Amino acid sequence: MRAAVFTRPNEVEIQTVAMPVPRPTEVRVRLEGCGISSADVAAWAGMPWRSYPSEPGALGHEGWGVVDAVGSKVETVAIGARVALISSRAYAEYDVTDADKVIPIPRALWLTAFPGSALATALSLFQKAAVKRGEHVAVIGVGFQGAVLTRLACAAGAQVTVFSRRNYALEIARQLGAHGALPLVSPSETFEDAAQLTRSKFFDCVIEINTTHSGHKLAIELAREHGRLVTREDAPPTIEGIRAAIDAIASGRLRPALLYTHHYTLGRLGEALKVAAERPDGFIKAIVKPEGFRPL
Repeated sequence: MRAAVFTRPNEVEIQTVAMPVPRPTEVRVRLEGCGISSADVAAWAGMPWRSYPSEPGALGHEGWGVVDAVGSKVETVAIGARVALISSRAYAEYDVTDADKVIPIPRALWLTAFPGSALATALSLFQKAAVKRGEHVAVIGVGFQGAVLTRLACAAGAQVTVFSRRNYALEIARQLGAHGALPLVSPSETFEDAAQLTRSKFFDCVIEINTTHSGHKLAIELAREHGRLVTREDAPPTIEGIRAAIDAIASGRLRPALLYTHHYTLGRLGEALKVAAERPDGFIKAIVKPEGFRPL
């Protein structure tokens, strides 16, 4: 199969490597695509703890595709099922993972991209936030997950204010139903803008996607007394989160397709990562797909 191998910081090659073979409790997935996350971008740029070359497919953890082989002890997943999976080697044509880390995607959603891990994180955050109708909710950071959370909170009947450094992201948030959209400037200016917008009442719930020190400090300041603060670290991706994402999309509360703004083949992974790092106007999320994928 073909798989991405990171040879050094900011450099990736597509190599031909051995096909993975599932162990008795694993399934193999012929990958249809994989989303690119901000964590992938940071790791691609080089971290002290990373070693090179990477294992084939490494970093990719937002994959989905069709099961094409199962281990001898697997009884819960059938060959031919289209699934989202939790794994870490999905920048490839195939990946393997434990059978309990995949979940079938309903046929009604087969025509859409499904970066399950990214959707799961957003839905898990939303569940922890416990947003109620009529509440004032702040979302700090409007990338893919921030946009998903904005839409879900609006659908729940909350008044949502988003904060972002990118004008394009603020416009997307308005399209998703945000009541207010404020630029992230200096912490003091942003705080004053929020105070004016909320008449100094601030927010019942603050959801922080921007994980910088200044972003976290601002999140604390924007929460009203006895308000709730939820951060991205509070919600690792889980199968339950993917299941919640499937329910949200199937019910129409969430339509993430417009957030998949950039599409690349696996052979252009380096270009895709560079664009994801630069986040030009019009960018929310990039999707990478193996060349020539065809359903079984």
